[in-house]
Amino acid sequence: MGTKAPALLPPQPQPQYAGTLWEEGEHALPEIPSQSQTDQRERRLTEALEYVHQHGFITNSIYRQLTGTSDRTAHRDLETLVERGRLKGSGQRSARRYVLA
Repeated sequence: MGTKAPALLPPQPQPQYAGTLWEEGEHALPEIPSQSQTDQRERRLTEALEYVHQHGFITNSIYRQLTGTSDRTAHRDLETLVERGRLKGSGQRSARRYVLA
């Protein structure tokens, strides 16, 4: 009485890949902002600082009205000025005000 060898599984079909791993128009790496985008952002940041010099503070809402940016862009821009040591933020979320540091 011999032992039977285990039955081999039939070969499994291999997945077929078509195209790329990302859709056309998507990028594997994030885009690096162009010089003109950087210049526009720096102009917005300068405008915010000028506003704070004149009025004593700025909010996200005021910044959006001045620059025409989205809420998210306004938040990023104002927090950039905080990181650079130009402004100091106080308060939470919609009540957050930025003053000169």
